[in-house]
Amino acid sequence: MSDPSRPLRIAVADDDRETRAYFQELLPRLGHQVVVAESGRQLVEQCRLLDPDLVITDIRMPDLDGITAAAEINRASASR
Repeated sequence: MSDPSRPLRIAVADDDRETRAYFQELLPRLGHQVVVAESGRQLVEQCRLLDPDLVITDIRMPDLDGITAAAEINRASASR
């Protein structure tokens, strides 16, 4: 069981710059570590590096949609 007071590692993906900026500003204020991506492919790469506790993703993005990216992240996580 994880410690509820521990900061979360959060990966956020959205092709909208303002949405990314919002999460990039808000989540650290709440004490969490955040990385952002502007495409599904970048999200998959960020998740390989960060091994996030939480992924927040848009669905329609360039390069790789959010659902496909989430499936790839889930497969990679399950194989660890």
